[in-house]
Amino acid sequence: MTDRGSALLLVLIAAALLSALGAGLVMMGSTEATISANYRTTAETRYAVEAAAERAIEDLVKIAPWSWSGALSGAIPSTFADATTTPVLASNQRIDLVAVTADVQQQSDAAGSWGANSPRWRLFAFGPLSSIAGSGSVQSSAYLATWIADDPAETDGDPLADANGRIIVLAKAFGLFGSVRSVSVTLGRSAPGVVHVLAWQEVE
Repeated sequence: MTDRGSALLLVLIAAALLSALGAGLVMMGSTEATISANYRTTAETRYAVEAAAERAIEDLVKIAPWSWSGALSGAIPSTFADATTTPVLASNQRIDLVAVTADVQQQSDAAGSWGANSPRWRLFAFGPLSSIAGSGSVQSSAYLATWIADDPAETDGDPLADANGRIIVLAKAFGLFGSVRSVSVTLGRSAPGVVHVLAWQEVE
């Protein structure tokens, strides 16, 4: 009877150890899958924000080769514009671009004041990355949005008019799991249709 009890106890201990080992392996696999998914999302969002900036720059060069005043005032819109300013991501997260624009403006105002020349940020180009090429060849769940503002170093007193051939582009990419990346780009024009990137940096 004692031998049978000892054998049963050993079996129970072995079963418990195997169960713990199995649970550990399952948890490890799940953790690695989550880490891998987060890495892919972060990488995708990083490349997406670069695509957002490049798409806005392409538009600014084509639609306003001589002056960016029309783009700054809203008279000349981007060719990359979604039908809604409250898009929903694949993760069911809704983005309110009007609210994001207000937040962008608030952060800009908090960074410093240039009086009448303080930048006035305007939503310029926005839409899903999957439609950026217009052919549906890009497969991505990222959403892109870019804002433009006049160069605050100007002294013309009008933030909606371009007097020195410089403009600032703020691009954001929204990915899954709340992933967001942003870059700020300063553009300068040396001649009609000739644009140079003067500064490109990732921002918070």
